[in-house]
Amino acid sequence: MSIWITFALCAVDAAWPQAASNTQTPQAQQLQISGRAQGGAPVVAQQSASGSTSSSVNTLNTTITVQGAYQGSVPGPAMGKGAVPLTLADAIRRGLQYNLGGLDSAASARQQRGLRLSALSQMLPNIYATIAESGAKTDLQTQGLSSGVLGAGIALPTTVGPYHYYSAQANLSEQLSFTSLHNLRAATASRDAAQLSAKDARELIVLAVGGSYLRVLATQALVASQVTQVRYSESSYRQAKDQFDAGTKAQIDATRSMVELQSQQQRLRSQQTQLEKEQMALERLIGLPLGHPLALSRLCLRVFPLFPIPTQRFKKACLIAPT
Repeated sequence: MSIWITFALCAVDAAWPQAASNTQTPQAQQLQISGRAQGGAPVVAQQSASGSTSSSVNTLNTTITVQGAYQGSVPGPAMGKGAVPLTLADAIRRGLQYNLGGLDSAASARQQRGLRLSALSQMLPNIYATIAESGAKTDLQTQGLSSGVLGAGIALPTTVGPYHYYSAQANLSEQLSFTSLHNLRAATASRDAAQLSAKDARELIVLAVGGSYLRVLATQALVASQVTQVRYSESSYRQAKDQFDAGTKAQIDATRSMVELQSQQQRLRSQQTQLEKEQMALERLIGLPLGHPLALSRLCLRVFPLFPIPTQRFKKACLIAPT
């Protein structure tokens, strides 16, 4: 039995016409436009000052407007029964983990990294190897060799073999062009832009969740204050009614107290409805089920940076809510 092994290495496309014909000429890839859409930022914070008719103190109202994917989130883990204790730091962590805006930006960044690797692969050499095996036999009679040719005392076999042939080939081909180089640079720029967009998305989530959290606390304080106003109006109305029944006060005074009580009760119902809406909006941002009761933090705390962004700093914030 004979074994033949052949190794071949090709470094030039011209030596392998078949391999060169399979390669395609790289085409220029159009660079996508990065940055925010023309509609503006999906999270906007606005401040407005409102005066009070009863005092000379002006109130600064902050409104957080959230649009697009940042309004929703994927469902988080199942929560137990009862109110969910939630601090500002916990709310921001949940927002960074479950908010759709952050997940969408992270997926876009991964996609751009994959496109850059695809553009880089167009500039790298293509290496492939083939291994083949073949076997054959030789019929001596067809070659004119038989026992009678060499004499009566010599016996030859009918066939000789089988013979096995082994071949191993390693092929290398590479095609360089300025188009591939420019495509790689464009893909690198898109990847860097996607990474910056992902960091910007995290900042927007912090703004949306933090603003919504503080807005809920402010509305809770307004509801508690309005409850006190309703109790005060109820006491005033009962006093005016007792005085009217005793004949020491006119009916119009009792009617005025009743109208004031009903106005305060209507304002309380409106603020309670607004509180429920803001709590549901906060729950949508951080992946909590809608309508689940929340127990927000009522203590002063210091919030430290939650992720390694050099420009991100949180200062001391006092979170005050009604008792």
